[in-house]
Amino acid sequence: ETWAVLALAVAYRLPALLHPWGLVNRDGAYGAYVALHLLAGQRPAPVFTEGANYQGTLKGHLAALFSLITGWRDFSFHLTAAGVVLSLIFILATMALARRLGGRGAALASGLYLALGPKFLTIFTLNSVGQYADVLALGGLALALLARLLDLGLGGPPARGHYLGLGLLLGAACWQQPVALSYAAAAGLVLLLRRRTRRDPWALLAPLGFLLGALPVLLWNLQHGWASGDIMGRDTDLLRAQAEALPVLIQRTLSVAFPILTGLS
Repeated sequence: ETWAVLALAVAYRLPALLHPWGLVNRDGAYGAYVALHLLAGQRPAPVFTEGANYQGTLKGHLAALFSLITGWRDFSFHLTAAGVVLSLIFILATMALARRLGGRGAALASGLYLALGPKFLTIFTLNSVGQYADVLALGGLALALLARLLDLGLGGPPARGHYLGLGLLLGAACWQQPVALSYAAAAGLVLLLRRRTRRDPWALLAPLGFLLGALPVLLWNLQHGWASGDIMGRDTDLLRAQAEALPVLIQRTLSVAFPILTGLS
């Protein structure tokens, strides 16, 4: 059923691939600048998109790769294609996770839901705005790998690849967008609650992998005075106001954001 769901997902997104012009707007075009810089031979490769020192460049790298493979310079298509690829990875990872948790039925239901996803989710994985598709793909793979580790009861040397891979995926996801810290927090909590992991020295490969995955961010910030921290603001009064508004933001997330995201509104 996995291949059938992925084929359905491609068919559902085919109009965007056939006519990508206008789908990628001004905000989504920053990945094209990254691709152009890469194709022009800029080194080192851009760590962040222009003007946003917290948004990674995975889609820009994919767009440059697709341009090299096809010989085309239509970056609307390449960015849309990158979004489709990342969406397929997200669907595949979600189905793998659901299969571990609830069997084939759960995998099929979750796969169909994402393949024919709500408008908001589908558009934002195709228009290249933000790094949401990147985070969903990498974070989804990390959770699927974590579920496999737990389901097989792995520990010691047999688990080392899972620990390292989990950390790498989470670190790379956080490079793309800090919102991926939610994935890292969830995975870290699960590992800490697992007694076998707490006693396993090989589990240290997980934070090591995270550092490797996030290494571009760390190196860039070392060279630029940790400028990515500006996203949080420097004004203590503003930070305090954001903290005080947290209950309202949570309420609006549950009452407004989630219904829109899930297609219920």
